[in-house]
Amino acid sequence: MNKLFGFATSEPSLIAHTLYPYRKLLKTSRMEAPCSWGIALKKPQEEIILKRRPSHFEEVDIFPLIEQNQIFCGLAHLSDTVSKNINNTMPLRYKPWHFCMLTKSEHLDKIKELIAGSLPLFLKRNVRGTLEEEFIFHLFLSYLYDTRIINQYDISIIKLSESLTQTFKTWQLFIADLGLMKQFPAAMMATNGNLLITRANVDKLVGFKIINGIQNTCPYCRDREQKFEIDQKHQEVKSLFVAADLDSNPEDMGLKTLPENTTLLYYKNKIQIVNE
Repeated sequence: MNKLFGFATSEPSLIAHTLYPYRKLLKTSRMEAPCSWGIALKKPQEEIILKRRPSHFEEVDIFPLIEQNQIFCGLAHLSDTVSKNINNTMPLRYKPWHFCMLTKSEHLDKIKELIAGSLPLFLKRNVRGTLEEEFIFHLFLSYLYDTRIINQYDISIIKLSESLTQTFKTWQLFIADLGLMKQFPAAMMATNGNLLITRANVDKLVGFKIINGIQNTCPYCRDREQKFEIDQKHQEVKSLFVAADLDSNPEDMGLKTLPENTTLLYYKNKIQIVNE
């Protein structure tokens, strides 16, 4: 099990309403324990909240954590890999930037050495765990640094998209330098609390759903009729839900597939798909 989720909305008070149809994707069963999980949540007027559990022996359900908060955007990760080191549990963090990744690459030490040699010293010193994904995250941060957007809140989406694209390309070049020509399926997702960006290098790995208002009766309100009017609608809300699973097809999750080498971006309540 290795799953990645991202979500963003124009109406933080309605995030649970828009994600409700996909709530079953956000949980594990007791049979899948032990597992690790983590979630990063951006609430209005607050810094990003990061919660991680490197070793969990019960079922996990991410949806109640979302339901209990007003959330602008966030990332979540579920994995059957457990660790004693919380720094080996995603999402990974550097200042406001939070990052998750799915990959089948297993060339940890060799890739780490190559990536570490390309990082600025201040980023190399920030690596705290042993995950290959953490080194790739810092490679992404190095491109944000090179384009001078690493410390910006309102940023150029062109530079941001190029930074994530270059992260993929450089990682694949390092793999080729090691004589490993196989392309490893991978998806990356990041947020700084003001946006959500996702990219995949293969088809049928990342799925997404754009919610342009809840035009009919809201299922969340309907199932909680003791609290809400049963015919309540939310026509103005705009949300994005993204999911990636190495073992599942996005279409089987009721989602649209993000094409390979394509970037999906939520920024200032606008959703863009960039082909590079």
